Amino acid sequence: MELIRKNINMNHVCGKAGLKITLDDDFIVPDSKPDIYKKIIDEGEVVIESLKAGDDKAGITGKLKFSLLYQTDRGSTPLECMEGSIDFNDSVNVPGMSAGDMAKCTPALDDLTISIINGRKISVSAIVSLEVYGENTYISPAAVDIENNDVCFLKKNIGLLALVENKRDILRIREQYELSSNKPNIGNIVWSAPELRNVETKAVTDELQVRGDIHLFAMYYAEDSNDNVQYIEESLPFVGKVPLPGANEGMIANVAITPSQKCVSAKPDYDGEPRIMEAELVLDLDIKLYEEQTLNLITDVYSVKNNIKPMQNTAQYDELLIRNHTRCRAGDKVKLGERKDKILQIISSTAGISIDEMTVAEDGLMVEGAAKVNILYISDNDNERIGCITKELPFSQKIDASGIREDSFYTVSAAVEQLNTAMLGSDELEIKFIAGLDALILNPMDTQVITELEEEPLDYNVIRKLPGISGYIVKAGDSLWNIAKKHYTTVERIMELNNLPSENIKPGMKLLITRSMS
Repeated sequence: MELIRKNINMNHVCGKAGLKITLDDDFIVPDSKPDIYKKIIDEGEVVIESLKAGDDKAGITGKLKFSLLYQTDRGSTPLECMEGSIDFNDSVNVPGMSAGDMAKCTPALDDLTISIINGRKISVSAIVSLEVYGENTYISPAAVDIENNDVCFLKKNIGLLALVENKRDILRIREQYELSSNKPNIGNIVWSAPELRNVETKAVTDELQVRGDIHLFAMYYAEDSNDNVQYIEESLPFVGKVPLPGANEGMIANVAITPSQKCVSAKPDYDGEPRIMEAELVLDLDIKLYEEQTLNLITDVYSVKNNIKPMQNTAQYDELLIRNHTRCRAGDKVKLGERKDKILQIISSTAGISIDEMTVAEDGLMVEGAAKVNILYISDNDNERIGCITKELPFSQKIDASGIREDSFYTVSAAVEQLNTAMLGSDELEIKFIAGLDALILNPMDTQVITELEEEPLDYNVIRKLPGISGYIVKAGDSLWNIAKKHYTTVERIMELNNLPSENIKPGMKLLITRSMS
């Protein structure tokens, strides 16, 4: 007697912990750059460089990268950019994690403050949040068939979401924009802010497809003059592919995307003139590939010729509740109040989205977060032509998920899809944005599975005491399977003897049963 087994592959989160790190340092303006007169805008991002799992702990190495656009004290070069980074190396206690687990980390920049100490020195302080957890893949073997005609077995179908692939990879995307004819050649790029928008991931044959837009904003000096700052703002569509052997279009790709490197540079056009702006991004991909499967598992077994003892175990698996893309619309009107300068033109709007809290609600998942919007503008002040307004807009969105439980596993990624800013008057701005929320919600389930079978001879002394033919009145909770197993016969024999059209029986029904033994 041979059991035919199939493995149930599942991903398990083992241990989870949060860590907040405070970073601060002072930086000297490089000798090649002019003095700082006024800060215009700053940006920062957290990059995780290495992550190592240990027993009940994890080691983390990374850096905070920052950039500062400032107005100089030179009229000939009104704008300049300064960049730098602060390294960090820390460990966090993660109960339940072991050295063999795959460590994962979700970083967030809670706060970034860049202050000017003097014209040649700045102070950078930041608060970084790290959510660290471990993952391991476990395999539960389960019986799906038995190679023996003398054995009766009961099956049931379960629908599960099996983990097919869990890996990290990188994707380099490079897109170009050629300047319009009314723009001068590119000299020095002062400031650039490439952002990912409208990103979609999809599993196709043997690869992962990543599609979206690079929202590119850049400021530059013309090749032959520093008198006037030029700027461009464009949306560059891209399609990237990552090899993923075994993938197909029916699978579900759940991918966390983190830009680890961003670079904007000038490239020559066909005539050799620096008129092409190239944006290159390196994306860190945390890929989980799932496949919906239906397994027909054996849950019980017996024989009328032998005494069979099934060895059982509890197998855990994940059931797909929803895979959902929800658009959250939010916005606000901003009163500018009394200002020294007047806004003549908005030249750029960029935003970063963070999720602050997720809670299980009735038939859904509540997601709360905020979008930090930076608005660059041109003013009527000749001494301070470029200015910036920063506004934080909170948002709240319920993702419908009927059947969600407190122990459900869920991941939600948020990204800006659309952002619009407009002047409503001389002292009021209107900001509108659409955030895309990609949610994957799984319900953990468990079922009894048969892993081994033990055979023993039947005790004929007990069986001889049973009548060869008997009548039976169906009781509440009875099934033909249980009745047949108890009376050493088969479901098919009972149905044939009693002319039953199906296995459905009701309490009070009278059945004729004969023992089926050789």
